[in-house]
Amino acid sequence: MKAACRLLLPLAAALPTGCGRDLPLDLVIQDTWTGLELDAVEQAVAEWNAVGESRLREPGPMLRTIGRTADAFDIDDLGDEMHVIYRISEPTPDFKELESETGEMYGYGTYGDVLIVTYLRALPGFCAEESFHELYPNDDYQEYIEEMTPEVFREECVKHLRALVLHELGHFLGVAHFTHRPAVMSDSEFPDPTIVHLTEADIEAFCIAYDCR
Repeated sequence: MKAACRLLLPLAAALPTGCGRDLPLDLVIQDTWTGLELDAVEQAVAEWNAVGESRLREPGPMLRTIGRTADAFDIDDLGDEMHVIYRISEPTPDFKELESETGEMYGYGTYGDVLIVTYLRALPGFCAEESFHELYPNDDYQEYIEEMTPEVFREECVKHLRALVLHELGHFLGVAHFTHRPAVMSDSEFPDPTIVHLTEADIEAFCIAYDCR
């Protein structure tokens, strides 16, 4: 389905215009995503797809996950035809080159690929196969660890990682940042640990780009 771009309406003055893309879009998931992290990625894809099912004039899944890839991120990948959700687990030269142009980031969403940074452990919310005791060094996070049970940690890390993936998938779909309204796509609010699902403001921004019914 082809979505048309249209101008902002006065009632949505705090939202971006954005521009819809030809849907559906095929996504490949890097095979380093496993366990709880993979759950969070898949939940984010499903949440955007639910918006497409309920709001598009031609309902259907917007994002199709069509497989896994072992390829690591290369800066030249941003211009190829394969759309990948990459797990950036270390500051590689290619990622540092990109980051030098954009500034430090937890994630990066483009029309080509989605990059999610998991090595910045200071941001609570990334789930790995290791125990949370290994993820959070005792010197810096002892008090946090003492108050956090493994069960609560797992729930929280899935929740916040899902929100980050939701944000970058929004950019992949063509939704820009906006301000002054609490939302996943708000540049002034994100990352906000209390905003872990798409809000009405996010859906309104999406609908400006995709001319929802």
